[in-house]
Amino acid sequence: MRIADEVARVFTEQTEAFSMSSGFRRLETGAAAREHYESLLANLFITHNPSPKVMAFLYAIAPPAGADMIKHNLMEEMGLEAGEASHPELLRRALVAAGFNSRRMEELEVKSMARIRGLACDPLLYGTLMEMGLAVLLEASAFEWMLSRLAERMGHMLGRHMEMRCDHLAWFYHHGEVDIRHAQEALQVIEAYCAFYGIGEADLKNILEITFRENIFHRQYLGQGGVVHAHG
Repeated sequence: MRIADEVARVFTEQTEAFSMSSGFRRLETGAAAREHYESLLANLFITHNPSPKVMAFLYAIAPPAGADMIKHNLMEEMGLEAGEASHPELLRRALVAAGFNSRRMEELEVKSMARIRGLACDPLLYGTLMEMGLAVLLEASAFEWMLSRLAERMGHMLGRHMEMRCDHLAWFYHHGEVDIRHAQEALQVIEAYCAFYGIGEADLKNILEITFRENIFHRQYLGQGGVVHAHG
């Protein structure tokens, strides 16, 4: 088994299943109510606002062969390259443009940081930090893979059905562009991680199966609070 091929297969299956789900189709075709687009934006923020912290964790345990790629990704997330805004700030601007007030944004900030609290405080699913780190790396890489293929489509859907301008949707169009490279680099980092920590084929398959036992994109974007999928 070539690690990159197996991981890419799983990422592709998850991405295609999400894009063909009834919930995603309802959003893309305009069949969903405005509250469902707002729920999608809220769930996107909860999922991705902690991304710089997740990348910092991955950089701390990165194998030497993958450290530079993760560092570059981390700096992009934090907005430390070419004077760009941080990625959480770009996403925050999208929600404000969609009408989220300060109180609602504060509530979403708290919910998003609960994900980091859970990562630090919840009992470990695996026996070692190395295994947990691989699970986090796989999930973060899967989102980059998916966004490289679907972020622009999500931006277009929000532009059409939420009447948002392109500049409000910079987070989506940026990820649709830069995550093409990140998605390919992620496969290299995963291979380097497995080689550095001596992770065998059986252990990788086990962690892949546990991490992706359900569709993570549907769970994170559409599955919180009965969003969209309850209608189909």
